[in-house]
Amino acid sequence: MDALLVASSAALYAAAFPPLDWAPLAWIALAPLLVVVSRASGIAAAAWGLVWGVALAIGVAGWLPGMIARFFGASPPVAWASFLAIAVAVLGIWGAAFGAFVQRAARRGVAHPAVLAAGFGACELGRASLGIANPWALLGTSQVGLARLAQCADLAGPYGIGMLVAGVNACVAGAFVPALRPRRPWRTAACCACLLAAALGYGAWRLAQRFDDGAERPVALLQDEDPGLARADGAAGLERRLALTARALGRDPALVVWPELALGFSLRDASAAGEHLLEASAATHADWLIGGTDAQVWATRTDRFNSVFLVREGRVAGRYDKARLMPFAEENPLPRWLSSWRRPFAPGDPRYTRPLAAGGLRVGVLLCNEAMHPAYVRSLVAQGADLLVNPAYDQWFGSDGAVLQQLRIAQLRAIESRRFVVRSTTGGRAAVIDPHGRVSAALDPGASDVLVARVRGAHATSPYQRCGDALPLAGGALAALALVFPLAGLRRTAQES
Repeated sequence: MDALLVASSAALYAAAFPPLDWAPLAWIALAPLLVVVSRASGIAAAAWGLVWGVALAIGVAGWLPGMIARFFGASPPVAWASFLAIAVAVLGIWGAAFGAFVQRAARRGVAHPAVLAAGFGACELGRASLGIANPWALLGTSQVGLARLAQCADLAGPYGIGMLVAGVNACVAGAFVPALRPRRPWRTAACCACLLAAALGYGAWRLAQRFDDGAERPVALLQDEDPGLARADGAAGLERRLALTARALGRDPALVVWPELALGFSLRDASAAGEHLLEASAATHADWLIGGTDAQVWATRTDRFNSVFLVREGRVAGRYDKARLMPFAEENPLPRWLSSWRRPFAPGDPRYTRPLAAGGLRVGVLLCNEAMHPAYVRSLVAQGADLLVNPAYDQWFGSDGAVLQQLRIAQLRAIESRRFVVRSTTGGRAAVIDPHGRVSAALDPGASDVLVARVRGAHATSPYQRCGDALPLAGGALAALALVFPLAGLRRTAQES
């Protein structure tokens, strides 16, 4: 029975995300897990939490074994073994930590919904920031489709929304398990309802406001397919992208954005293909942002970078190097244990991880998975970015659901920063996202096309931009205090339990 409850919890959680995208299921998804771990022993609670984390990884990232097989050329058994190891490392350990915390709180009689929500928020912040940081499928991201609720992301990022959803789950679980039931359950339920109503009211208020106070600029976003899953560094790939760009130039864009790794070479190196591209750009008035690679040669090594080149009037006018690399695919997150692992890219030098002046705007570049990290987006906005550009190579996913999840993540970053976010992709979905997180323009997935739309710079400073992750950090402090001290109003007596 416990195994069925844990599996159903993971399945409900996963169903709240694309491709199913049934967001309301998130409000009951944690309840079965809470029921199981609250009545288990300490070790068993941690074990069930670990099993839940791995099952959740299969539900929200079941495409990953196929991606590993394509990217590394691994056999299916090796790909699945690698995936399960990653699932344990990035989701399982945090599920175990949360399970052990809930069990301990229940035993001490302090498993109040506020305490459980606080502990959940701290665990989400931990898995998004520590070790092999993995912000994929944070609970709050599942609510992006609920526009009013999603606006609360500008208060506390995905963690605040996730904590509210977790608190409601705790109230649901308390209806079945006395150890999770607060002293005054109806009063607690009323407080949760009031918080939800306040969140929806705040969202309605924010939706009525405008944040795009800057200059309006037309942008052209390329969406391309790469059937061979290889970077388009040959003549055919380059000519295809130039042809797509030419289709957009008649609408006089101020900025043209190509996907991540649209070129397999550096525009700073002399080459016939590079010269051809620079000549094409010289005939336009637009600034071009072009994904490619760059390198720095040192005495003992050569560092390669996943880069975006700013091309203006036929010359390279600037560069951005990716700072937050994808674990395993772009960097070795465990050098002590995987010393022979290849190191395809190095993190960008701070000189080349700043916003670029392009198209009359200050552009913060988020290369592919960098959009997953709220703190990194905040750092770019703090440096003056008034538009966020997210070039990506989504074809590695091999899954429409994963592409939509990535789009949901970008939508949440738009709300948190109150900036337009534009995405140019290979194998994904080019889109323009407004500062309310709404997709205002997009291309159909699977097509090679170009999207031209108008965006505005924005200069608003959201509460989340000012305060960062203060709420989940405070939640971690509350959760720790609740396990150590009998907090007034939260602790239950033995008789009440």
